[in-house]
Amino acid sequence: MATNNRATGTQALSTVTRLEAIRKQFEPLVFKSKAAMQFGMEFKSVTHIFNAKKFKTLEILHITDTQQGHKCCAMDRLTEFRDWTLEEPNRFIVFGGDMGDFGTKISVGSPWEQMFEPDALTYEIANFWAPARHRILGYVGGNHEARTRLTFGDAGLAVASMLEIPYSSGKQYINIVYGDWNPFTIHLWHGSGSAKTAGAKMQLIDRTLRDEADAHLSLIGHLHTPMLEFMARKRLLPNGEIALIKCGAAMSSSFLNYWGSYGEQMNLNTSPLMMARVILEPCKKWELTLR
Repeated sequence: MATNNRATGTQALSTVTRLEAIRKQFEPLVFKSKAAMQFGMEFKSVTHIFNAKKFKTLEILHITDTQQGHKCCAMDRLTEFRDWTLEEPNRFIVFGGDMGDFGTKISVGSPWEQMFEPDALTYEIANFWAPARHRILGYVGGNHEARTRLTFGDAGLAVASMLEIPYSSGKQYINIVYGDWNPFTIHLWHGSGSAKTAGAKMQLIDRTLRDEADAHLSLIGHLHTPMLEFMARKRLLPNGEIALIKCGAAMSSSFLNYWGSYGEQMNLNTSPLMMARVILEPCKKWELTLR
């Protein structure tokens, strides 16, 4: 049923071929997975099991606030981050939300800032990330995925369904079983609020970090400012002793360019494009940086 483009001789994309073209780019998974806490089509908890003999370290990169489809999205930098992940077999990704701009007539902003209609954008995002699909460990939606709920539903569900990855419109706990880690837990949440000062943004990070009792790491975005915080959490051990467990939280920035976007128009703070990255060692050592 597929048709060919007469000018180029290539197969034309259509409702018949579009999903097939996306899935042809998928690579096999290199880890075992299981999901839990299913609500509707969403998963609030996922576990990935890695072979420590195969991977000397694991690098997990937070990709958030890409706002693909917006005319000010830095697609060159987004492509750079995607391709950098694929350069080494031990690099993986978690999606932090606002993966598309998804502007509609009734959302904040203007539909004329968009390069695609919201439904078409879901395919564009899935096609862009399809070559890295086997590296994606989880996905939480943000306020931009929620923009389409009053029109045709949560856009994140559509993107995740095309990529066949676990999705949550709120929070997601990603458990990494690897070496002595059983598990290392990442609390993934997009973030909230409209804080403009550094102190208010850090308060959001600090509250998120302290509210998550069992997570080693909390990753958030939304406020487009790269920040890090660490603390030692008290944990009661079976033998009655109390251990101090290293925990951290990070806020990543955004792939939306400053000039020409609402950041410039509203005179918001400028931030470098930096995404949080955690490096796990099988001996239960880990580090958190901004790349």
